[in-house]
Amino acid sequence: MAYLHKLKRSKALLLFIVFIGIMIVFLIGSSRNVFTSKIFMQNQLTELELTGELTSARVIQQDIIIPEGYTQQFVEFNIFFATYQRSNTSQLEISLMQDETEQVVRLDASSLKDNSFKKIRFDDENFKAGNAILLISPKGATNGNAVTVALTKDASQGTVIVDGTEHKEYGLLHQEIYSGTEWTLLFLFLFTCLYILICFKIMNIKSSTVNYYFLISIMLIIIITIYRFPSLTIWNQPWAEAATNFYMGASNNGWITNLKQLDAGYLPLLTRLITLIVVKVFHAGIYFPIITQSIAVFFIAIFASSISLRYFKALISSDFLRFIVGLVLGLGLFHDYELYTFINFSYLGVIPCLFIMFLNIEKVGKFKFVVLNIFFFLVLSSKAYFIVFAPFYGVILIYNLMKKNHKSSIFYLTSCISMLMQLIVVITNRSTWTAQSESIDKGILDMAIQGSVLYIKNLYHIFFKLAYFQSSLVTYYTLTICLIVLTVVAIYYSRKLLSKKVIYFIVSTQLLAMMSVVMSLTVPYIKDSAVWNIQFNVPYNRHFIFSNIFVFLGIFIWLINLFESKRKQFIIGVLIVLTYSFSGFNAKDIYEYENYSFSNWQDNYGQFENGGCLAVNPYPWIICNPDTDFYPPLEINDSIGTHEIDVNNLVPGSNTRKVSGLILDKSNPWNRKIKVIAYDSEGGVIGETIETSDSTDRYGYYKFDKLLNIDHIKFYDENNSEVVLFNPKVIFFGKI
Repeated sequence: MAYLHKLKRSKALLLFIVFIGIMIVFLIGSSRNVFTSKIFMQNQLTELELTGELTSARVIQQDIIIPEGYTQQFVEFNIFFATYQRSNTSQLEISLMQDETEQVVRLDASSLKDNSFKKIRFDDENFKAGNAILLISPKGATNGNAVTVALTKDASQGTVIVDGTEHKEYGLLHQEIYSGTEWTLLFLFLFTCLYILICFKIMNIKSSTVNYYFLISIMLIIIITIYRFPSLTIWNQPWAEAATNFYMGASNNGWITNLKQLDAGYLPLLTRLITLIVVKVFHAGIYFPIITQSIAVFFIAIFASSISLRYFKALISSDFLRFIVGLVLGLGLFHDYELYTFINFSYLGVIPCLFIMFLNIEKVGKFKFVVLNIFFFLVLSSKAYFIVFAPFYGVILIYNLMKKNHKSSIFYLTSCISMLMQLIVVITNRSTWTAQSESIDKGILDMAIQGSVLYIKNLYHIFFKLAYFQSSLVTYYTLTICLIVLTVVAIYYSRKLLSKKVIYFIVSTQLLAMMSVVMSLTVPYIKDSAVWNIQFNVPYNRHFIFSNIFVFLGIFIWLINLFESKRKQFIIGVLIVLTYSFSGFNAKDIYEYENYSFSNWQDNYGQFENGGCLAVNPYPWIICNPDTDFYPPLEINDSIGTHEIDVNNLVPGSNTRKVSGLILDKSNPWNRKIKVIAYDSEGGVIGETIETSDSTDRYGYYKFDKLLNIDHIKFYDENNSEVVLFNPKVIFFGKI
């Protein structure tokens, strides 16, 4: 009884520690606004003018418009200061004023760096969307002991008043960051679910039937992915072919046509089927991005966490080690941004497709068996790279047929049919996936050399990165030879320490890695690269995700199984993960700020349904209704600024186009909406429109009320004042 009482106390203490840990992470995240999107505004650096030394008698006043999306949590300004390359001992009072609300931040001039931005933060919750004033007042500043600020000839964020004189074409050189949409409640819910799962695990509630490592891994991957990639989760904007191929295909064609439709010369069956269900069954076009991206993240979490299942204890005996491996793979050890998108999530299916080869399917129940057949059939026919499994699944199929293992035979037969179907599609459409390459076809010998070099670099990529920093070819190639010799010796002496299943796994992963590398050579930029060059390292992207995972898992399982002690296995496993982590986890959200996303799906979806076009990330991907199309982007390289774009002069004959709208890249967001007025060749006004998107969006969406033959366009603000844009880009759409 005393032992049970002590055990309960220790578990209660552990639960309390876990609770405190989760609460600390959540509270720190909330206090630092990491669960809040941010709106970023700035003016451009052009024709700078310094104000001169800001002595105590001077005042700088910048007009500010706090945007509509502001959620009253914080306002940050990054203001450009110059110190004249000296340390100044004066002070600055920087105030933000709006109606009766005022907050003052005092700044020591000695803390400023020369020709750099300084962050000033205001957190008074009484500030709201609307006009405000930013005031800079020096205190104790004299000539020789004062700093200066810069004015830029860009009034996109409002005009500046210096010592009572307004500079209408100029603004204070600065940046503005506002708190946007808050997602604290979502993260609170997710953290709560995580804590409940951890409680169940610690208290051993139904632990014999529920794999809590598997569930906790899924939850952690989902939480961290949402935090790291808000543009793919919280803001849920579609990426590339998710809209142009999958959504448009489902919207305009029938089921059979869609299921036969290819993507870059291969069959994406799982992604296509999900799209058809979302669009045709649930008619959720406006919610297409959030539904499909949520499914993508969920599947990535399941694929990676499948390593935690008890079926694979023979390969990694420690439950916790399997948990760690699945977690790091799901969190993007070898990912780039695109691997988290809906069109590419199925690449992570490589993990269960590898481990299933070492599962005794005869022991699987009937329901699970049916699910496995359907699931793997869809996954294996989702990307061309899965063809690398065909020889292995084929050998296993023959073995099980000979052993009369009926379930296994049916499973591998179904899987082989899926891969055979994909192989036929890929070979039949070879011209599709080689069309981008302008190089001369290489012979088998060249391909073999390239493939061998790529595999070696893949196998020893960490050492090669270290050698690259030495910038010595001798070191580089000497290291290569030494590593190969050491590997051969290590394999020879370790073979007796490993079980047959582990040896089969290691050999399989390396053969699969070699085959994956050969598949990668079909990609033009890889095929045309000088892979033997010291500067070429195997990248972490979708083209090498298979080979990177195969090599990593092969090395990991080889090294940990050299030791019988679970403690030593754990230490070695953690060291391997940490070693790979030094060069991994490089994926970042390419849209750090919500208002810089090219796509604004939900806000503009209504315009799209009414005959318009819709922007899709990344720029300049666009989808249009069947009776509408878009014209090539028109880029105006004018750093001085332009008020007018002579469309017909830049693109002769364009005034015969029937334009119904446009998408305008303003280069940086404005704090007020921009109006576009269209003219004919005689200079007469034929139409005008104001952006339907938020003014704080970098990309403005415009729709005319009729079709226009546009000769040139001009830009104005809501008050009909002329607007000057720097290096704008315009995409017109209409009837072709």
